[in-house]
Amino acid sequence: MNQNQSYPLFALDFDIVREAFIKSVVELAIPEDRWAAQARRLLMELADNEPDEEMIGSIIGQRSHS
Repeated sequence: MNQNQSYPLFALDFDIVREAFIKSVVELAIPEDRWAAQARRLLMELADNEPDEEMIGSIIGQRSHS
């Protein structure tokens, strides 16, 4: 697989990654300043996707300010 290639993240995939993120933050007691890194790692592992900052913000529950 091309390492620079990104695939679309479907709503079901997003929900699975989001639930995994929430569970990991709670179970591993990940501090808030490490949430973005955790979300990025999960997206790359579970969805085989190179996330952008907007996607990371959506996973960790940040609202876009645009």
